[in-house]
Amino acid sequence: MAKRLITMITATLALLGAGQALAAFVVNGNGTVTDTSTGLMWDKCSWGQANDSTCSGSASPHDWPAAFGVAATANGLTWKGYSDWRLPSVVELLSLVKLDSTPTIDATAFPNTPSTFFWSTTTDASFSTAAWYVDFSDGSAIGYFKVSESPVRLVRAGQFFGSFRLFPVGVSGATASSVTLSATSSVAATGSWLVVPRNAKPPSAAQIIAGTSYSGVTKAANGLGAMAAKTPASFAINGLAVGTAYDLYVVAKESDYQTTSNVVGPIPFSTVPISTSSIVIDPSTPAKLYAALDGSGVYASANSGTNWATITTAGLTNLNVRALAIQNSSTLFCCHL
Repeated sequence: MAKRLITMITATLALLGAGQALAAFVVNGNGTVTDTSTGLMWDKCSWGQANDSTCSGSASPHDWPAAFGVAATANGLTWKGYSDWRLPSVVELLSLVKLDSTPTIDATAFPNTPSTFFWSTTTDASFSTAAWYVDFSDGSAIGYFKVSESPVRLVRAGQFFGSFRLFPVGVSGATASSVTLSATSSVAATGSWLVVPRNAKPPSAAQIIAGTSYSGVTKAANGLGAMAAKTPASFAINGLAVGTAYDLYVVAKESDYQTTSNVVGPIPFSTVPISTSSIVIDPSTPAKLYAALDGSGVYASANSGTNWATITTAGLTNLNVRALAIQNSSTLFCCHL
């Protein structure tokens, strides 16, 4: 597995799409360290070391699943007065790197740190059996097998340093059953969207990515697509109900580290309703209706207007249909004004 070297500044700029102030650490009296540039609070000592001024002793090694257990153990102990400890993301961990030091970390804030790999919570996108950790012997980020054992440094609160921005996000071109989603990601990512009924309970980022119904909310549509860094992307959202109000939610997952963006939404929109003035009835099948939608072509209903779907009609190249007439069940006339 190739070793990929990424400095703190490079990773920060890539993921956040903006500059980040250098870390300014405050060593607290309870054995924690606060980074005033991010608001993150770190455990001063590696897990397994003594909670003293020099973090004496040795850091305990753990495989990746057990590293999550360390956070659970710390929370059960209300470690250093807090019960919301967690593993850091790889970008959060990279924010501790100080390249002109050996080990590559602020030794005053984090004394006796081993010059070795520390686990992050970030799975390697290229290998499902691997996760990212940061090597504090040289400040690099490395994807390696989850069964290997490495030390852990816990973090809590503050700004989630692994997130990035989606901007701007909007919808356009609404028809009776579709809209176009436009969004831009600050990094290369896979964008995911979820459409739900208007004013439904908002989904989490994980629920948007999963693209399924959740917590009593029935999804109306979902999808995903590639997003190049800082390049506007457009996605067609189809299969929506006619004349219906929806909320749209969007999130993206960054390609290298699989960190997620901020969730954007709700973005309210409505599909175009069927106008009763444009409806004609199939003379041989009264429950079958046709309707003209100016700019969207022709829609049909097989159940007296309860549900509508767009239809493909031979020779209809102009979708600006203003009126319809039906001669028999096989001939439908469209009027373009």
